[in-house]
Amino acid sequence: MKKKVSTLVFLLTLMVSILPGFAQAQHSLAPSATQHRNTFPEKVERLLNKAGFDAQIQPGNQPMQPRFTALQLDSTKTFYGYDLNQPGDSTPLLRTVYTYPEANIKVEINSQLEMDEWAPLNRITSVYDNQDRLVEVIAQAYDPFEGAFVQDSKIETFYHGNSATLLDSFAVSQWSPDLMDWVVQLTSWNVYDNADKLLESYSSLGFLGEPVLFKDTYFYDANGDNHLIESTAIFEGEELPSGRTENTYTNHLLTAAVVYSSDGFNFFPDSRETFLYAPFGQLARHSIMEWNVEIENWQLALTTDYQYDEEQRISEKFITFYENGAAADAERPTYEYVEGQNLALETLYLYDAASETWSLDSKKYYYYDGLTATPNEPSPVLALPLAPNPTTGMVKVGIEQTLAVQLFDATGRMITAQLLQPGQMMDISSLPAGIYQLVAQNETSFYGGRIVKQ
Repeated sequence: MKKKVSTLVFLLTLMVSILPGFAQAQHSLAPSATQHRNTFPEKVERLLNKAGFDAQIQPGNQPMQPRFTALQLDSTKTFYGYDLNQPGDSTPLLRTVYTYPEANIKVEINSQLEMDEWAPLNRITSVYDNQDRLVEVIAQAYDPFEGAFVQDSKIETFYHGNSATLLDSFAVSQWSPDLMDWVVQLTSWNVYDNADKLLESYSSLGFLGEPVLFKDTYFYDANGDNHLIESTAIFEGEELPSGRTENTYTNHLLTAAVVYSSDGFNFFPDSRETFLYAPFGQLARHSIMEWNVEIENWQLALTTDYQYDEEQRISEKFITFYENGAAADAERPTYEYVEGQNLALETLYLYDAASETWSLDSKKYYYYDGLTATPNEPSPVLALPLAPNPTTGMVKVGIEQTLAVQLFDATGRMITAQLLQPGQMMDISSLPAGIYQLVAQNETSFYGGRIVKQ
């Protein structure tokens, strides 16, 4: 008995940094798993996120592309290598092309530009049920020697009745070339009461060839909020504490989550998260703190501030990284939309604390419908005839075809995105004087030009 307990304590010491509180009925992982996300195998986290899970608590209305909308997503293209003093786009590096072979299937192929050709990286197939719920994601890696996609990993989700969010279970598997079959790496299943309130979650993760089972028990306060999660590890019939999460709510909104780890006998502070909300209920600031053993206090590790547009869509995040509690590097992704939740552009700026400078890292463009789909081969950027140029307001594009156009200022911020009909003029009279970049695309070609506004 003593030997078995010692073995379990040893495993807990290793595993407690991997998966306490991993299982969660919602499509976001519990706060108790957030600080351990870097210990998840890369394939596991990638598939979890692709299936709608996220290891971080997310606010509503995140920049996510709806599967079926009036504007169906065809492709994306990501550009890297920018100079803020030279407006315009750099060379594209990454591309994703979407197809919809059946009503309930979406296929995306990711490629990277190499020697002026798009080299496939992977193919991801998403399968939906008749309620438009994502039930399976299959990832295939591209084998350049075989010249074909080969099985890699997959995740399967099983919903609780007709719920759009609650899950009975999910499983992540990896393909074994030796066995020529799928091998389950991670499973999780949930237990509910008659009111569909989550009572228990069980998670099984392979370790040294032996699965280790975790159990999470959920407790609710008088307001019905989940104020406590107690986690235990079960190994060879023995069950010992592995962690605990204490949640605080205001008006049913999570405002703080404190995670404690355990060696099987004692609990130790691990991480703390706080959440501030905008008046309309969306997340305004998310802070992550880590326990510093030396000073016996919390230290900031990461803060994320959210900005929203008039339609309460995320327009910008300001992410700050901290070293020893002091602000260091930062990231600022911005989001522009075509309509609704359909993204037009993601732009990422990076701040280097050492040089105290911002740089434009990348732009990711979204194309919709057959009109703006990214072609299979990279196309040269053709000159876009514009007149009059310079202009005080009205500009005519000298291409007699319907074009999808996007206008950017000198910092790379998108001003507008629209479909331009033949003969239709653009009105930029309300814009300040300066140099603007106009990007346009039709079924076959990609155009670019600069407009000087007087």
